[in-house]
Amino acid sequence: MNSGLSREPQRLCEQASHELDRAKLLKLAKEINELFDRERKPPQSDGKPGDGDQGTKSGAKTGDLN
Repeated sequence: MNSGLSREPQRLCEQASHELDRAKLLKLAKEINELFDRERKPPQSDGKPGDGDQGTKSGAKTGDLN
């Protein structure tokens, strides 16, 4: 069965599903979340932190439709 997960998160999820030690389970969950975060976020080309959209929204006026 193919779940659509890449191999590393799938392996960690499988391992976590059998883990009984609370500390080890939390560590596995953290690793899984970090992998998913890396897969979701596109690499930043400028090396600056942030999502890159903040500059366009901060100076916008609200309610000026006329």
